[in-house]
Amino acid sequence: GELKLEFLLDDQTSSESRKNNFESASRIISDQVNPYWKVGNEFRPNFDIVTLTNEDNAGAVGQRAFEIRIEDQIHQHPTGYTTRVDERSAGFRWMFSFMSLTAYLKSVWSSCVLLLDEPGNSLHGTAQAELLKLIRAQANAKHQFVYTTHSPFMVDPDFIKEVRVMEGSDNAGGAVVTNDVGLMTRDSLLPLQSAMGYSLISPLLIGPNILFVEGLADKLYLEKMSAVLADRNRVGMDCGWTVVPVGGIGKIAAVTSFFAAREQLNVVALCDGSAGHQNGIADVEKQVRFNKPQVLFVVDFADKEFADIEDMFNPGTFLKIVNRTFGVEIQVRDLPKGPDRIIEQLSKAGTGLYPDPKTPVFHFKCAETFARDDGYVVARLTDAELDRWQALFVDIIQLINENSSPMT
Repeated sequence: GELKLEFLLDDQTSSESRKNNFESASRIISDQVNPYWKVGNEFRPNFDIVTLTNEDNAGAVGQRAFEIRIEDQIHQHPTGYTTRVDERSAGFRWMFSFMSLTAYLKSVWSSCVLLLDEPGNSLHGTAQAELLKLIRAQANAKHQFVYTTHSPFMVDPDFIKEVRVMEGSDNAGGAVVTNDVGLMTRDSLLPLQSAMGYSLISPLLIGPNILFVEGLADKLYLEKMSAVLADRNRVGMDCGWTVVPVGGIGKIAAVTSFFAAREQLNVVALCDGSAGHQNGIADVEKQVRFNKPQVLFVVDFADKEFADIEDMFNPGTFLKIVNRTFGVEIQVRDLPKGPDRIIEQLSKAGTGLYPDPKTPVFHFKCAETFARDDGYVVARLTDAELDRWQALFVDIIQLINENSSPMT
């Protein structure tokens, strides 16, 4: 902040000059830190030279000290009360100190390498990501940063080639530093895998409206049926929708909540099963950050007590898909009676199907067959089946229309 303590502590320095120096430093630091401090409102530091009292430090009464107080919209009292910097969070103090240090080093050294051990450990994950941007913005050919970290938030997927992993000791007793993935242990890879995870799924979120489903089979059925309905001048999903499988109901709550907070993104989740019957469904209802109506359940559209996506078809229709997939001849009369899902009925029927109907491979193979259908199955869809699928798409679209602003 270009504060000159000798000048500030000099008795010959006028109060006006001291105040001007403080305000200039405050503006410089605010402009540097605020763009990267996204976990709270913008702040402004206030500086002063104070005389210590018993309340401050009994061992240094009467001595002068440099004081930093922070003013922001969250912590500021209506009458103008501010907080001392040492009363703020550890993360804030670290970020403030780091910015002050880097500004000082760059002002006194024409070139330097700054070594940091676990920078930003006390920062929230969001703030760590901002710190990473700050470090990259501060770095140049003459001022470079080298740091160690265990945090995935401090790994930039766009610059993964710059990362080096430090393994345990080699035969000579020293550490091994490498960028060869083949030489890395599972523990060493974990921060890199976590950092890459979000960057890998982000390209899937290419539309403003995202429908999260449990598996790839759901995606294939939904996209095919949407096209079928559109060909018949019925309601399906338009190109503004992206269907994203998340890998099971156990993950759908966390993934849906996570991406619902992303700006300019509308999110709906579609779950198999029966609401109130499966523990996974109850978890979805409790954990999603938005209102329950934005989570839809297949059972509410399939006219069955228990339902997976396959139960949106009549049993005879789905058996046509199964028969074409596996080259068998299973009839509706071969299935046990009852309210079970069609997949459960196939598993109990003892048909000898391989893989077992309950496995993800079975789901996918049947969905793939339907997605490639040349008209044999589609031509035999009944009006009742088309009505069920259309009702589902209408409700999905209606949720977005009712929440036209991005959900948070």
